[in-house]
Formats: sequence, C-alpha cells, structure tokens
Amino acid sequence: AMKKCTDFLYDLHRKEFEDGFISMNVLKCGSSCNQVASTAYAEGTIRALSSKSEKQMMNWLKGYEGSFMFSSGYPVLRNASSLVECALHCGAKLLDSPMFICDDFAYYAQCLPSVYVLMGMKSEFPLHHADFEFDDEMLEKGVDFMIKMLENL
Repeated sequence: AMKKCTDFLYDLHRKEFEDGFISMNVLKCGSSCNQVASTAYAEGTIRALSSKSEKQMMNWLKGYEGSFMFSSGYPVLRNASSLVECALHCGAKLLDSPMFICDDFAYYAQCLPSVYVLMGMKSEFPLHHADFEFDDEMLEKGVDFMIKMLENL
C-alpha cells in the first residue's frame, strides 16, 4: 500500500494541470513501524479556476487503483471586473498570478458584484496560526480603502 501511495504522490507531483492543482496534505499508511502497511490513506484538496478543470482533475484521480471520495468545498472566487478596476484606481495592485484562496466570501461573490482585496497583513506566522498577531492599524487602513472605493463607484 505504501509503494502504491508513494507512486501516486510521485505522479501527482509531476502532473501539471492547466488552471489548478491537487494537493495531498495528509498521508497515513499502516499502524505500526514494524509491519508492512496493507492500507494507505491520503487526504487533500483540489483547487481549480473552472469546473471543467476540476472535473479533469477528478477524472485523473479516478484512474488510480483505490477509492476516492469527493466533497464540495468553496466555489471559485471570481472578482467583478468593474470592482477590480475601481480597486486599482484606489491604489490596489494586481498579483502576478491567480491565488487559489478558499474563502466563504466566494458565496457572496456569486450573489453580488464583489472584489476580494488582500490588505497586506504582515506577520511572521500564517493567518490561522495560534501565534498570528493581528495588526490593529490595518483596520483603519482597510476602512479608509473601502470608503475610497465607495466614493469612486
């Protein structure tokens, strides 16, 4: 089981998808260090910019021996182009490439024109880390930015 799992992960690492990726973040094989594992379990996420790409990745996974369970996560977060232009006019900068952010904000963006803006929080720890420290000064900067956007709509 361990060999099949590592072969799968090796193939996955080499595979390039057009506009997305598959990430396996949990790997469990066997239950003891002195036995050959008869089962392996991998858990991960599919991040895609389109449902077509997501289906291609799911089909690629189904080509491997074993069973795969899929559950839906957050939808693709799509910014309204008019609000992107407004945000740029107000001082925002475009990223060099798309980010595969999972956020419940994507549900709002499906219902109303929206734009997802990263406010530049700098911390030595990532956002959901226990030692992450929020910079209170960013609240004022964020409110100022939103007011500027409202004034420019």
